[in-house]
Amino acid sequence: MRFRHLVIVCAAVSTVAIPVSIMALSSPASAQPASYSVTCTKLAINEAKNTVVVSNCKWTGWTAAWGKQYKTANGTVSGLESGGTSTWKASGGTTSISAPTLTSEGNGSCKQTKKVSATEEQANGTVTAVTSAGTYPNPTSTSDDFQATVCVASNGKVTQAPGTDIYF
Repeated sequence: MRFRHLVIVCAAVSTVAIPVSIMALSSPASAQPASYSVTCTKLAINEAKNTVVVSNCKWTGWTAAWGKQYKTANGTVSGLESGGTSTWKASGGTTSISAPTLTSEGNGSCKQTKKVSATEEQANGTVTAVTSAGTYPNPTSTSDDFQATVCVASNGKVTQAPGTDIYF
């Protein structure tokens, strides 16, 4: 239930699925998904505002011109939890992802304190739809997997697991 409040990825990804609404992260201990086109290094989740932002994105075939169009995606937390669409900030293209399945990774790389414990959860889904806008085609494909690794704290806060990337 705590992770569902995260959904999102990669809204911010919701729009980006990962389009950002559902962007996924992979743990250093976990393998990369079988098929992906985009790798993003930052995931920001604001549950109070129901926003997810996936940024610092690059993809196979990256060029400077595409980089400006598909570097950051915005989505919703609810879109990350149950599947949704993220929008690429500069281009307006979208990426939609399926509702992710979650796998507990134990404490993993998540920070533990005396007051708050956290578990690492890996979210896996698929890209279900993409749209392009502007000059450059959307780099994501419906054959891509979505993967993200997050820390779910006992206080309900969800953050990107340290040292992980988001794939879609």
